[in-house]
Amino acid sequence: MTEPIIFKLTEPVQYGDEVLVELTFKELTTDLIIALGFPYAVKVSGDEFPRPDPSLCVQYASRLCGLPPSVIRKLAPSDFYGICMLIMGFFNQLGVARSTI
Repeated sequence: MTEPIIFKLTEPVQYGDEVLVELTFKELTTDLIIALGFPYAVKVSGDEFPRPDPSLCVQYASRLCGLPPSVIRKLAPSDFYGICMLIMGFFNQLGVARSTI
């Protein structure tokens, strides 16, 4: 098992009585990929770069962090974008660094 990934938020978010300043992502599993599908789309009209699907990124972040989707939706746009890129990184050939971002 690999170390969890810690994502430091640029803006804290409220979760119940807690104020979250970072999110901890556990390891991605094949079962989760099968359950949710890939979190991106690829256009075949010349632009072949994968683009994140925001609604699926919310679901992935929710499941990998153990937080309700409503908490993920409260994130600052820059934090949400960073999390989308982190999730996309799970699916590239190089993977993501297993360290604090």
